Amino acid sequence: MGDENRFIFIANCATGLEDLVYQEIVSFGGEQVSRKVAAVSWYGSMETAYRVCLWSRFASRILLLLESVNLENEEALYTKTKEVDWHVHLNSSTTFAVSTTLGKKPLINHSHFAALRVKDGVVDFFTEKGLARPNVEKNRPDVRIHLHLQENEAALYIDLSGESLHRRGYRDATGIAPLKENLAAAIVSLSGWNQELPAETIFLDPMCGSGTLLIEAALLWGDSAPGLSRKHYGFNGWPGHDETCWSKLVEEAIQCEERKLDERWPRIIGYDSDPEVVAVARKNIERAGLSEKIKVTCRDFAHLLPPEGSGFLVSNLPYGERLSEKSHVGHLYSCVGRTLRRYFTGWQVGLFVAEPDLADKLGLHGTTSHKLYNGPIRCRLFTGEVSKDIKSTYAWKVNEGLALEEGVDFANRLRKNYKKIGGWAKKNKIECFRLYDRDLPEYNVAIDIYNKWILVQEFKPPATVDADLAKKRLSVVLYTVRELFQVGRERVFVKHRRRQKGKNQYQKSN
Repeated sequence: MGDENRFIFIANCATGLEDLVYQEIVSFGGEQVSRKVAAVSWYGSMETAYRVCLWSRFASRILLLLESVNLENEEALYTKTKEVDWHVHLNSSTTFAVSTTLGKKPLINHSHFAALRVKDGVVDFFTEKGLARPNVEKNRPDVRIHLHLQENEAALYIDLSGESLHRRGYRDATGIAPLKENLAAAIVSLSGWNQELPAETIFLDPMCGSGTLLIEAALLWGDSAPGLSRKHYGFNGWPGHDETCWSKLVEEAIQCEERKLDERWPRIIGYDSDPEVVAVARKNIERAGLSEKIKVTCRDFAHLLPPEGSGFLVSNLPYGERLSEKSHVGHLYSCVGRTLRRYFTGWQVGLFVAEPDLADKLGLHGTTSHKLYNGPIRCRLFTGEVSKDIKSTYAWKVNEGLALEEGVDFANRLRKNYKKIGGWAKKNKIECFRLYDRDLPEYNVAIDIYNKWILVQEFKPPATVDADLAKKRLSVVLYTVRELFQVGRERVFVKHRRRQKGKNQYQKSN
């Protein structure tokens, strides 16, 4: 767990938010901060954990590590659990619950069974000492123990957050909730909105729904701790809780918020075409105490014009759950793009898109793409400045930070070729050119650029090359091309250079 005053903590978060959480924890005084998928760990005092619970806009849960042990067999989980000094964390009158997550190839692959063995170990720790056993309470226990299993390793934690930190307390649980609050905060932050912006800046969400983006923008600019309105944390019933330290941090947060309230605020504006949705947004804004700072009105996007001034237009664009709705979403994206290019030149945008394959219809050149997830849904956030609606050679962007497990040499060759050929094509306003022509023997393809489309031509492999290997290499090519140039499948086409006829000659990438 650490020494007397230092502990190891884990902040869980949605995939794609790790860098944002990392930056927060460093700013809160965390030491030895490190990232992995959907989690950030650090070493520090209990005060740093409290600060994350109170101030993190992007994390989901904060866990205090108790023990991390190797398991020889399934029964060892029970045995190792009993060896923890649970007197420090529970007493006979404390209620508790156990939650479990499973990582890669866990020794025990049934989460409920694993949780039961931990529960048995905790209870027997007390009963074998002749003490009354603590009771299990599933809904709101005094202490929530968390178990994570990966391969033969078992890690036991105290959940300091209780409910997920995205539950700020301002949103009706039964209302419309397309975005969790911490994802909304990430969209706002990655769009460039911050508390240093002048009061003349506008924040506009033209399809605001329940108002979550608006509220998170106001909390960020207003230097308001997102956890300040929460009624309960996981540490409230934990015997190790330092109430004096926590109260000091809460008082600091209140002072930060009050200082900003006295300043002149930017205009934070929301529109939605549905009066019932507008009513929900207003109730959420009222619960957040921001009715005087955020204005929401009923207005259709088709009639959207910019308010006087300039600033940020940030929105979670609708998406179609059924195949029949995809074409309607495509038309909407085209409409959004035209409106922005016509009326919002110079504005900063943050458009969250749950249909990445249709994002090209926005027609916003020069934007940066961020890969995020809304639950299990793969999404993209497009950020940047809106440029004029003019016809020009498509401006490609190469993802310089792309990390690959396979095809690294192929990706490096594409980067090198594009730096040389792409610059020449742009200078001479040439839209169609060959980027790659079987440069590396193992990647037997030619790649052509046609304005904003990519054609990959696969040549028939020689008989000496295994067919499955050739198929795998083509998959690596297609994945690398899409990720390196940040394009959807609908913009990458494949031609197999072999004897073919009719519709079999061209197809979109897999």
